[in-house]
Amino acid sequence: MENLKRFVLLSLARRLFCMLTADEILQELRRQFETISELRTEIKALQADNLKLYEKVRYLQSYRDDAAGVSSRSAFPPSRGDEEMGKYQNKYEESMNPFEAFRGRERGRAVQMLNPLEKVLLSLASVVLSNRLSRNVFVFYALALHFVVLSTLYTMTTSSDSVAVHMPPL
Repeated sequence: MENLKRFVLLSLARRLFCMLTADEILQELRRQFETISELRTEIKALQADNLKLYEKVRYLQSYRDDAAGVSSRSAFPPSRGDEEMGKYQNKYEESMNPFEAFRGRERGRAVQMLNPLEKVLLSLASVVLSNRLSRNVFVFYALALHFVVLSTLYTMTTSSDSVAVHMPPL
């Protein structure tokens, strides 16, 4: 009887320990989720700031080029900063192009009007057509399915002809 009481007390103590540990883990998970959310918003804000800074750099470069009367491109090889500038150049030009903005809004409006099945098919098509490997895999898959269906039809056709010859008429 004493052993049973010890076992129950030990089990309850372990259960309480596990519950406390689980609560601590959940609290840590919540803190990390909040940190990740804050970092994501900060990243978005920094990207927007970088885009604004790139716009200012473009303005200053155009002013300097107009004042000098010549393009002042450097003869040095491109650096990491130039690659970063290229990324923001693309974003800047996209934001400045009204046709691209209109096209994006119209595409979003058209996607919202689709029914759920069409949305699923659109996303599936986007995934399949997104890169070369997935396109090739899809083509080979389609060819394999065609081969299986055609070989099955051929086998059924040839076997049904031989069965029809041996069957007596009704």
